[in-house]
Amino acid sequence: MITLLLALSTLVAAQTKPKNFKLFVFREDCFDLFFKQFDFFSNKECIAVTVSKGIGIAIIAGSAVLKLPQIIKIFKAKSVEGISKYMFYTEILMLINSSGYSMQAKIPFSVYGESVIILVQNFLIVLMFWVYSKDIGAAEKALLFAFFSGYSFVLFSGNEFLDKAQWALVQKSNLFLSLISRVPQIITNFSNTSTGQLAFFTFLLSFLGVIARLGTVLFETDDFLY
Repeated sequence: MITLLLALSTLVAAQTKPKNFKLFVFREDCFDLFFKQFDFFSNKECIAVTVSKGIGIAIIAGSAVLKLPQIIKIFKAKSVEGISKYMFYTEILMLINSSGYSMQAKIPFSVYGESVIILVQNFLIVLMFWVYSKDIGAAEKALLFAFFSGYSFVLFSGNEFLDKAQWALVQKSNLFLSLISRVPQIITNFSNTSTGQLAFFTFLLSFLGVIARLGTVLFETDDFLY
């Protein structure tokens, strides 16, 4: 599944390369203005577009290592103690929703690309849960694998299975999921009076990324469901 998602993220990136953009960041007319006329400050629209695209690409690049501290910490400890599996299950559902909706809505990859990349990393963390936790049985693993595989297939198939109203419901559900996604981890921390193998740096990077992404979403798309 992870290999499939990696291939998918590469395919999406190739298919959603910004039209009329050079180096993924500069709109053609802005590129000419900046590097042929050496005028960097007169056109405010070009500045705004370039900065937004640059931030978007930086967020996507940063997302490639977002979960790395958590993955390394689990791997070194050979333990998932103190980490809520339900938080990652919920995150995976949210990321599938966000990625699938963005693809079918043809939102620029620079706006949602980190969702696909973080989705791959979350699947890896869940696999580590399944390896290191003795509390997760074969039935749970099989059920979740079947559900996430089937759900991904439906959402990544574009409009093959869902109509406009259903897509709106998928995206709106992310608001509810985002509100409850941290609750299992909060309960786990409170019960254990410890954060266990939880990586603080991953949560800090995620928080900063959300703030930066908000600006690019507002600038680059008028889809208020996103």
